[in-house]
Amino acid sequence: MNEVSILEKEVVQANPLIEARKHMNLSEMRLFLLGLQGIKPNISNDGNIHDVEFHDIWVSPSQLERLFSGNTASITNLKRHIQKSFQGFIEISEENGGFSLYHIYQRMKYFPQQGLLIKFDDEMKPYILDILNQSYTRYALKHVFPLSSEYGWRIMELLLEYQGYLKKGKPFIYRKFTLSETRFLLNVPEGKYEERMNNFRKYVLDNPIEEINEKTIYHVWYEVYKEGRKVAGFTFYMEQKHDEDEETTTIESFEEVAALGAPYDKRDILARLMNPDSWNITEKAALKLVQKYPLEYLDANIRYAYKYRKGKNNLGGWLMSCIEKDEAGRERERQEVKKAEQEHEKEKARRRAEVRERVLNAVFDDDDTEDAPPMSEEEPRGLAPLSDIEVRLLSRGGASSPHVMRRMEQLGLTLEDVKAGKRG
Repeated sequence: MNEVSILEKEVVQANPLIEARKHMNLSEMRLFLLGLQGIKPNISNDGNIHDVEFHDIWVSPSQLERLFSGNTASITNLKRHIQKSFQGFIEISEENGGFSLYHIYQRMKYFPQQGLLIKFDDEMKPYILDILNQSYTRYALKHVFPLSSEYGWRIMELLLEYQGYLKKGKPFIYRKFTLSETRFLLNVPEGKYEERMNNFRKYVLDNPIEEINEKTIYHVWYEVYKEGRKVAGFTFYMEQKHDEDEETTTIESFEEVAALGAPYDKRDILARLMNPDSWNITEKAALKLVQKYPLEYLDANIRYAYKYRKGKNNLGGWLMSCIEKDEAGRERERQEVKKAEQEHEKEKARRRAEVRERVLNAVFDDDDTEDAPPMSEEEPRGLAPLSDIEVRLLSRGGASSPHVMRRMEQLGLTLEDVKAGKRG
């Protein structure tokens, strides 16, 4: 079977298997899917022949060569990958916080001329074979095989689980996970990227999603939601890419926005407006908003509405009110006014200090005591007494003024003397 036909092959998994923690690296995940492509599960009552028991699945040498980038000559390397795969297990979450662990394979064998034999463990039947009465996910290998990131691979599987919504005419898929759920489903090792959220987003989400957008027919993005100042989780979105050459004259749907080659931020704004977990604005209303208002305007007011959403019963109505009244702009104006008032108060204080300094300088302009010879004990009595300004200055803490302190020293006065009414 040639490479093209392999990539066109579809694999089927029960959704609990999709949402399980698979302790697999990229090569092990590829081996797992290559095994699945030889299985015919029971997914309908239409009389189609399906597998009742697991049978031997052969992965040809050419497929292995592609899987390991031409490194099949290194039997040691290949053996290591196969050994680790055989030792692998899956962790499925159960109700009430429980979990189950399952071995994946019953047998794996390698022959240089024939390739790799894979046979799944019987405990995997409920997740691979007997899935008639379960929700399941089906997709072609070509949707995930181009990816070089384990995290990107898992993100794709989780979103493809909901791909039926795209076939029903929905503009995009969305799934919301808490931070702990995201770490579990993407199999992020415990303790890794826990201290710096920026690193978690960069290496677990941003880089893998960028690769998805470059190498697949889907466009994926996500939105952070918080509890207080901490990141609580993420809402992931996925839409199928459209033909950018498609000609349309009017924008009537979300799909047409994408088809027109609209920038990512426009699609992002639409998705945020239509998010049923927050605003739940209808598609028609959302499209009117992006046509009526600048994207920066909408983004600012969405952020404002989210910031002050606490206690609001009708979040959609609250958001629409914020947009119509430009509450974000009003807040920005209030902040600018407050800043201007603070600057004005600073300037007034500066001017008052300048006036005070000028008054003091005027009082002591004729005071040449710094250059004069030391005075005798009799001389102070000939000096002018403390002025009203000097006394008021002392009452306001002016004892730290070198001018006033020098005058008091010349007059032989103490603070107690001045408080008692003496001036000279």
